[in-house]
This record gives sequence, structure tokens and C-alpha cells, in this order.
Amino acid sequence: MWPACAGHVVPLCLLVKLCLSMEQSTSMNRIATGDSDHDMLGPLPLPSDTSRVKLVHLLAIALEGYRGWHEQMARLAQRDALEEFLGYAASTVPYYRDSLKTLSNTPDLSDFPLLSRDDLVREGTRMHSENLRNAQVQHRFTGGTTNRKSIRIPRDAVSWYGFDLYGYERWSSSERRIASQLRPGKTGVVHVQNYLHWKEESLFLPGMNLSLLRGRRLGRSPLCDRTLVQFLRTEPVPILSGKPSVLRYLSEIDALIPPDPTTIRPTIILVGGENLHDDEREYLEEWFRCPVYSEYRSTECGLIATECSFKRGHHVMPHTVHLQVLGRDGVARDEGTGELLVTNPANRCVPLVNYRTGDWATVVRTRCDCGFEGQTITELFGKECRAFQLGGRTTESRELARLLEPFPLLRYRVHQRAEKLFIDWVPDANCQDALSVSNAIEALLGSELGATECDVRPVSYSGMQPGIGSKQLRFASRIA
Repeated sequence: MWPACAGHVVPLCLLVKLCLSMEQSTSMNRIATGDSDHDMLGPLPLPSDTSRVKLVHLLAIALEGYRGWHEQMARLAQRDALEEFLGYAASTVPYYRDSLKTLSNTPDLSDFPLLSRDDLVREGTRMHSENLRNAQVQHRFTGGTTNRKSIRIPRDAVSWYGFDLYGYERWSSSERRIASQLRPGKTGVVHVQNYLHWKEESLFLPGMNLSLLRGRRLGRSPLCDRTLVQFLRTEPVPILSGKPSVLRYLSEIDALIPPDPTTIRPTIILVGGENLHDDEREYLEEWFRCPVYSEYRSTECGLIATECSFKRGHHVMPHTVHLQVLGRDGVARDEGTGELLVTNPANRCVPLVNYRTGDWATVVRTRCDCGFEGQTITELFGKECRAFQLGGRTTESRELARLLEPFPLLRYRVHQRAEKLFIDWVPDANCQDALSVSNAIEALLGSELGATECDVRPVSYSGMQPGIGSKQLRFASRIA
């Protein structure tokens, strides 16, 4: 007998063990990892000596989150779901309750104040729902793109699953190549990070035939990096995920180790956390020989939008995210170009309403060949600088990228301070004379764009790696 789970079968013995373990409690705090730096509750490492009890506890939490998330998605699909959520936020979150205390009627989305990251830092626990203060939660921390003061985002098992795992489940259900590879207890996803204090972990994926998500850390030491590459070469990897800059670094390590008999070959790659530029996608697809897709997500709001298989923009998650665009005129609309505002009813611990992401994008309503109909992010600038002031005129970042394309640059970063433009770049294998390339770039930018003050410098690959907890921004400016 094989009970069904998200279109797959689950061995009955695992469910029997789960039922037997209920007497020992499945509360999230009973299986804390003990990671005091991040106060992580839920996911645990799976060493070879992991006890059966611990494995059952891991499975119990994964199933609790999976079941609760799908039930919540069904509730959020109902017509009055947004109204119910806004009432919940207004009545249980101290910050919103004080902000709306003069309001006599049921609050509308426009009644809520715009919420910034600085507001989250300043208000602290006043942004947390009082209904869940005594609930068992885990905490995620985010320092933001610029590595500012960290924000603590508590999440229960349901939002933990939806924020961290549901995106993988969506891809496994839409890609037959992935679904056919999934086996209980075997690798389903490998997520690679380069945070020095990030805890390696493995956890069950109920929506992916109880396969495992394995979190691995890159950059601890040359020996550890080599071991990771050997593991990825020998272990079938249906989904490889991480930031574009981290996976680019992984490919460089893969290239330094002689193939035995091959290099890393995942089925698909999912990237997020940074902008995916066209040349980066092309490079990753060529090296890993698989398609690369991107997701738009954040620690505060979870999965916001995901790129479809036709690569025609990022489709906004229906029901679990309410997305608006804040124009330069200060008006929020469902379509247009501007800063993205997110209202996320998926996390009842920290109900975010009208949250200013700081990300710039263009949103339209579309009907895609993939079958999706609704809001789609067609251009996602994120926190990248969209234009520079050079030689008395405005130059778009895409124009700079076009001018730099012919040069032998493995990677580059453009930053403007005052009137001076700085370009750090990593030579690729075809570069013969780095100094001559730098001089040629300076001359071209001067003649084409009127950029008279440029500092173009070749740097090592390690010099281009983003700092711990930060993102790789290709274009940045302090005056744009």
C-alpha cells in the first residue's frame, strides 16, 4: 500500500513511523538545531548516524508544513481572503493597530501605511502578530542587500514550507524530467551558499516524493570545495540552486578539477537572491549544460514570482502575494514601472502590508503560452542602478553593458561616486593584456558617453565575490 503525496507515492512504513512518533511530540522546539547564531528551528543535518526518532521528527515537521501550506493556499484563493487578512493584521499587530486606531470601518489596503525596511528595524516585535507570540516558530535573519542591521522574521511551519520549499515543489510538478528522478531519501535539490556562518542541513521535501533538499556551503576551504564538487559530480542533482554569483564561483572550481569522468550536470538550475543578467545565464547554461531559471523572492516576503519555462518574465504568485507598483507620483497601481509593494498574507507571524521592497520593476498583466494569466514582472531591475549620469547626460545601464560586451571580461562591476565611474573587472581566459583592455574601455566610454573620469581596474576573481550576507550588484551608484 502506497499513500499518495503531491502526485507521488510515499512508503507506508514512513507514515507508520510518523504516527508512532507522535507520542514523543513533533513540536518545532523539540528538534531545534541548537544553532544559536540563527536560532534555527526545524531543518536538521542528516549525518549517517541520525537516529530514527530524529528522522521521524524531521519528516513530521516537513509534512506539517506541506499540509498546512496547501490548506492555506486553498483559503487564500477565496474571494474574501485579502479582506480577512487585512482585518487580522489590523487587529493582532500592534504597529498596525496603532496606525489605524482612528479608522472606524474595516480597513482597506489603501488605509495601511507604506512599510519600509527601516520601519521593520525600528518597530521590532511590534510588527509581530500577538496571536502567534507563544507559537512554535523559527527565525530567519536578513541583513538586506547592503548588509545593514539584521531583521528577524519569525515563521511557523506553514510559512517556513511556503517560503523556503514550495518553489522547488512547483518546478518538480511542472518538469517531467525532474519528477521522474525523485526518490524518497535521495537528493532532490542541492542549494549552495557561501555564507561563512550558514549551517549545512538536509530536510525532507514532501511535495517532491520525500526526496531531500541538501544545503551545502561553498568557500570554507579548498578541500571542502573540492569535496562538494566531487559530491555534485557523482550524485544525481535534479535541481541545483543558489545565487548566480555563487554558482558562477562553483563553476570556476569545477573547471579547476579534472573531470572524472564529467563535470557537474544538474537537470535544471534555479537562481535567486540576485539579478540574473543575460550573459550570466548564458555562461551558466553553457557550463552546466542545463536550463537556468530565476525566482524573485526575499526573506521577508518569501517566493514572490517565478520565471516560467518559456522565460517570458516572472509570473507573480497568485493568491499568496498581492503585488503593486509604487510610481514616482506616489500612487500604487497593479501595473506599471516603479518600486514593488508586497502584501503577503502567507506569513501570519509577521503580516506585511504595503511593504516597500526597494526593488524597481515593470509589471503588466499577461496571458503566457505556459498557461499563466495574471501579473508578470517583465523587467526586474531590483536594487541595481538603472542609469548613470555621465558627461552631462543620462546613460542607461543596458547601454553600458552593450559597450562592454566585446571585451574579454569574465565578470565586471560598475559603480559611480560623484562624477567618477569605477569599473572592476575579471579577465577571462582570452585576455592577453589586462592593462591594454582597461585603457581601451576608458577610451571607448570617453568617446561614446563623454565619461571623462573613469577608473577601470582588473581584479582577481575573489575580489569580485560579494561580502557575507550581501548580494552581487553589477551596477551601483550613490547619485542615481
